[in-house]
Amino acid sequence: MLSRIGDIVSTAEAFDPSTSRRRFTIGAPDGVSAVLLPPLLDALRSLAPRIDLGVRQLLPPNRARGLQTAWEPVLDELEAGSLDIAIVPLQSVPARFVMSTLYEESFVIVTRAGHGYPKDPSLDQYCDMQHIVVSLTGDSHGMFDDYLAALGRSRRVALTVPNFMQAMLMLSGTNFATAVPRRLAEAYAGRLDLEIAEIPLGRPPDQILAVATKAAMMDRGVAWLFGVVEKTARCRQM
Repeated sequence: MLSRIGDIVSTAEAFDPSTSRRRFTIGAPDGVSAVLLPPLLDALRSLAPRIDLGVRQLLPPNRARGLQTAWEPVLDELEAGSLDIAIVPLQSVPARFVMSTLYEESFVIVTRAGHGYPKDPSLDQYCDMQHIVVSLTGDSHGMFDDYLAALGRSRRVALTVPNFMQAMLMLSGTNFATAVPRRLAEAYAGRLDLEIAEIPLGRPPDQILAVATKAAMMDRGVAWLFGVVEKTARCRQM
């Protein structure tokens, strides 16, 4: 943490986005970054053409109990300085962090076009599907399995893949189904010839937050980028 503060003090001088050649690192699940990055890059091309971005894929452990607990390790990465900004579905953050709610996100089911899966399926129809679960570790227990277990139900997980985009690409020519963030599905369903359906589990939407440490926000470059992320998400009605 002391080294992070030292880095911040050294970058607390004037920051001019139009001439800066800095590189920043943003962490987010690809269900967020695949939707947010295109308009963010458009904004940076106009406002800061020499700034570079590194984007890291973030996913929680599959068997973590509760959304907040699942994503809390990201806060450690922010404090360690390996990320400048995280964009994740946290519910709250400790006082030493800054957060901004960008939008609310829910999950939907996607299948290949012509699959025949109903747009408003019953629980039985949902459980009878062959599912793809997104998991960095290959663990087949996804977040919806806890909801099913509470109802005394289960599903078949036929495949695990490490990100949401790959999950959608694997639907072509198969009878698989996968749960992805709604905005991601809406952005890519037409291009990938997919159909969107609701998930019959009543899971509430998540808040997608931009998060940085208060110490990092002393860096004028990080504070500027944080503001651009906020404005981009809201202006594009994410």
